Amino acid sequence: AQEIGRLQQLPPLELPLRPVPGAWKCQILAAMRVGAMLVVLTPVVAVQKPDLAKMGKVLESIDHGLHSLLGHSKIPDGTQVMVEKVDHAIAELKQANATDADKAKEAAKVMGDLKVWQTQLTKKQEELAEEAKQEDSKMENYHQKDRNTMLFNELLPLQDSPVEEQLAVLRKPIYSTLP
Repeated sequence: AQEIGRLQQLPPLELPLRPVPGAWKCQILAAMRVGAMLVVLTPVVAVQKPDLAKMGKVLESIDHGLHSLLGHSKIPDGTQVMVEKVDHAIAELKQANATDADKAKEAAKVMGDLKVWQTQLTKKQEELAEEAKQEDSKMENYHQKDRNTMLFNELLPLQDSPVEEQLAVLRKPIYSTLP
C-alpha cells in the first residue's frame, strides 16, 4: 500500500526524448513513453497479495495509452498484439465467475508480456538514437558545403526514379530554404 501511495505521488512522466526524423520514429518514441509508464506501474502488480481493482486500473491506464497509439498511421511492432493481450486481461479481471487466483495470474502474465515488449522498444529506441546521432553528424559535415550541391548529389541517383521519390528529397527540411 505504501508503494502504491508513493507511485501515485510521482510527477507525470517527462522523458528526455527528442523526436527524430520520420513519422514512424515519432510513433516508436510514443510507444516507448508507454513502455516507461510500465516501469513505474509494474510494482503495483508485484505486491504479495494482489489488489485486483488496482491491477485493473493499472491495466486500463496502459490500455488507454496503447489505444492512443493505434490511431496513428505507423505504430511500433507488436502494439496491436499488446492491445489485444491487455484487453483480454481487463476482460478477465472483470469476469465475475473467474477466481481471484486466475485473475491475478492473467494480470501477471500480461504484465510480463508488457515488460518483454518494453525491452524490445527500449532496444529500438537505442537504435533510433544512434541512427539520429549518425544523421546529425552527417548533416554537420554538410553544413559547410553548399546545400545546392548537396541537393544535386542526392537527386542525381534518383533521376530515373518516380517523381514522388524525388519530391520527398526536395521536401526535406534542410532544403526548405533553397530558392
